[in-house]
Amino acid sequence: MLNDNETKRIDSEYFKKGYLQIIKKIHSIPGEYLERISTVSGGKRLPLGEGFSDSGVKYIRAEDVKNSFIDISNVPSISMDLHEKLKRYITKYNDILLTNVGNSIGDVALYRNKNVSNLTENCVKICNSKKNMQETIFAFFLSNYGNIQIERETVGTAQPKLSLERIRKFFIPKFNERFEERIKMIIDKANEDIELSKKLYIEAERILLDEINTKDMKENIINYTIKNFDTIHNEKFRVDAEYYQEKYDRLNNLLLNYKCKKIKDLVKVKKSIEPGSNMYKEKGIPFLRVSNLFVDKITKPEIFLDEDQINGLDKLFLKKDIILLSKDGSVGIAYKVQNDEKAVTSGAILHLSIKNKDEILPEYLTLVLNSDIVKLQAERDSNGAIIQHWKSSEIEDVIIPILDYEVQKKISNNINQSFELKKKSNKLLEYTKKAVEIFIEQNEKKALEYLETNIGKE
Repeated sequence: MLNDNETKRIDSEYFKKGYLQIIKKIHSIPGEYLERISTVSGGKRLPLGEGFSDSGVKYIRAEDVKNSFIDISNVPSISMDLHEKLKRYITKYNDILLTNVGNSIGDVALYRNKNVSNLTENCVKICNSKKNMQETIFAFFLSNYGNIQIERETVGTAQPKLSLERIRKFFIPKFNERFEERIKMIIDKANEDIELSKKLYIEAERILLDEINTKDMKENIINYTIKNFDTIHNEKFRVDAEYYQEKYDRLNNLLLNYKCKKIKDLVKVKKSIEPGSNMYKEKGIPFLRVSNLFVDKITKPEIFLDEDQINGLDKLFLKKDIILLSKDGSVGIAYKVQNDEKAVTSGAILHLSIKNKDEILPEYLTLVLNSDIVKLQAERDSNGAIIQHWKSSEIEDVIIPILDYEVQKKISNNINQSFELKKKSNKLLEYTKKAVEIFIEQNEKKALEYLETNIGKE
């Protein structure tokens, strides 16, 4: 019972049959403990009173680690002075990052940026492995065999934790050099696809910016605005100072130069549901909340619903080209659904379906919704609340510029190509994950055959 159990755990959970079968299988082939082939170390919490900065060095958080490559574009920064204090806790090119605190324990990512970043205390980094081994260890932690070790060694319920010492004792199979080289080649290609995907999306944003330049919306803003009461009549009856900031006036004046329509004239708005926590399940129909919603993806939720317990749930399933838009908490996040999906969103996310695609394309509208054009309108409407809330009636009145259809098509093509490359990259990572499992369950020859068969299709 105490073999390979240095923590001397005796709880039944630790010795579940499923765990023991997986652990026995891993140990049936040659391998090493992680600490013998890699360096495993932790990150550092921001000191009390310190916060993020507008520029400096990136600070990787647990939420930035999502079973792929680290995307630093939306990662906050800390000042150079603070970086100097925390430089013992940097992460650098090709480090493997693994979350080890909270409900996201076990998320893993490969850091493929040339510049170093700082690392949160809720992550560990795995580095200094031998040539080509980093990529294979990354693929291993994506696999079922890596996940089971993580799940088994996690302790606690309210705030789950996975200690550095337990991670260092993870058993890693000894992969052959030829297999490691093949895995590295595939992961390199997956990273290339992701980088090209980002460039195409940035190019789409540039096309929009060239047409509607919002750069100066927030620059050289005076810190006061003078309005006469008889000039501030508006449908919302707002008289608070925040509503009349100069940047909002600048945006309104800019949009006068373009053909524009309100959202309600372009889309049908559908609300979802809030079934209550008593309806949450561990399995069933995925229930997506704002925390699962991003500009370029929707992440796997931890909450599910039972279709048999909620009438009409199927009518709320996600449909291709529906635009999801958050209205509570982190307001104004828009994501275009790529394919039909049996999943339901919370009531904090609206479903927008375009009325006439000959007038406005869904990819273009989604990009505009995520741009400063709409962010400023959302900021103006939801200002002043402790928890941001963007009313559906306010969203319906948001002004959208309608650019020439050929410009929209250019933007749409770039975004579609970007998403296709991202999808291809994720598929390549899935292949490496599956190949690792075949290597463990069968042999190297079968794993390489699997890779050659599937990679050849891409």
